[in-house]
Amino acid sequence: MSDSRWAAAQRKEIWAVNGKILRDMAGAGLSVRRMAQVSGLSRDMVGRIMRENADKKPAKELISLMRAAREPALAGGAERDNKPEAWQLLEEMQDETIRREIDHCTVKLSFLGDRPIGVAFVGDQHIAPGSPVDWKRLKRDAETICETDGLYAVLLGDGVDNHLKHTSALLAARSDPTEQYELFAHYLTLFGDKLLVVLSGNHDYWSHDLAGVDVLKLLCDRDQYLYTPHHAFLEFKIGKQEYRVLARHQARGESSRNLGNAFHRLWEDLGPFEVGVLAHRHIPHISDMVKQGSKVWCLRPGTYQIYSDYGRKMGYAPSLPGCPVAFFWGDQHRVYCHSELDLAARQLEDLRLAGDLQAAV
Repeated sequence: MSDSRWAAAQRKEIWAVNGKILRDMAGAGLSVRRMAQVSGLSRDMVGRIMRENADKKPAKELISLMRAAREPALAGGAERDNKPEAWQLLEEMQDETIRREIDHCTVKLSFLGDRPIGVAFVGDQHIAPGSPVDWKRLKRDAETICETDGLYAVLLGDGVDNHLKHTSALLAARSDPTEQYELFAHYLTLFGDKLLVVLSGNHDYWSHDLAGVDVLKLLCDRDQYLYTPHHAFLEFKIGKQEYRVLARHQARGESSRNLGNAFHRLWEDLGPFEVGVLAHRHIPHISDMVKQGSKVWCLRPGTYQIYSDYGRKMGYAPSLPGCPVAFFWGDQHRVYCHSELDLAARQLEDLRLAGDLQAAV
């Protein structure tokens, strides 16, 4: 099988992760022709899938107007110019479209009581059977978060390898994207109800780049996890205290030597925030900086994929798992970050117990 046919087969596999995901593809916004080309399905089959999905009236109305504007009228008649109507519809939709694009990445969460909570930032799992992943640590960290009272998780992307973009890596892989996403779906269940939000990374978005389909979104929609692509503004309210966290998979201004450099650029582009979190570099990092007279924490998790062929080729050392945790208090405005998940979990339990004892007195 040629490389192109192999890649096409892999794309088709992703489209068929399960029947529900296949039906949800109709909402991805592709034309029938494009969906048929990418998926390998017939146009009739794609049409049936699209008809099973909920009606998106404004978008469909706009598409109909633009399509009619391109098509000549019946024989003997003049072409009808629907562009003004289409433009007017776009103007009517613009406020809602802009608001949705800005708001969809803002996650507002309130926590009962004023005891401190912890948020663990986990990323770059690169789940792929046959790959040198620290499977024991991967499971243990998720279970620690699940079992620790007041501890929650934010996933920062690249949960699977998903090497669709690079044919050579896809051919060399010991597992295909479907197997990887199936394992990733199981991995998410290990967190119980502690997952606050799931973000996408560059490996996740290769499916979108190649086929116009956000597989991670479809998976999260199916299993009811909150998902935002690229980044999330997390606005926490604990007691009377409010906090703002910005989490992304990667950012501009990255430096291979100074892992904190990108946070300065991140603040300039998207600040303010009290905790900034990035992943992607596969190196754990924790530091702070001062912005507008206040301390800002800068966090990066490591990766559970200890080594890879790409790492060897580029001369990188083996990687190290890492899962930083940020503590937020409700009875005072205070943030403290810890680099070790296990120690942070024990410390959080002590802090919350002390709060219970103080409240009892």
